[in-house]
Amino acid sequence: MQERSDSRSAVRLKINIDARIFLCAPEETFTAKPFAGQISDVSPTGIGVILPKIERSLFQFLIHGKRLALVVVRLPDDDVDIRLFGQVAWIDYHGTEEPAFVRLGISLENATEKTSEDIQRLLNSSMV
Repeated sequence: MQERSDSRSAVRLKINIDARIFLCAPEETFTAKPFAGQISDVSPTGIGVILPKIERSLFQFLIHGKRLALVVVRLPDDDVDIRLFGQVAWIDYHGTEEPAFVRLGISLENATEKTSEDIQRLLNSSMV
């Protein structure tokens, strides 16, 4: 696992874990749009997610307004999902690269003790 530090106050630790990501918007009555993706890094206050290429219309959906996110992970040998809630803080669209992808930064603004425990479970599983 590799550490990366940048302008954020918390150090983000690189991981690579498959996840289901559900994005929703208030103006669409919080109807979730599901995606298969990967968690690429974690910190106590946020997670980085990579999504496969998305349609331009969906990218436009993401950049207009507040977007909420639910990231769900099922670790091997575990029968309980990890569920992390947050808000999309930034979007990095790589539509011209091969393979194309979208990176999202998800802020865990209201992180609880359970959120911290779940992040630790993610980190522990990536070290195995």
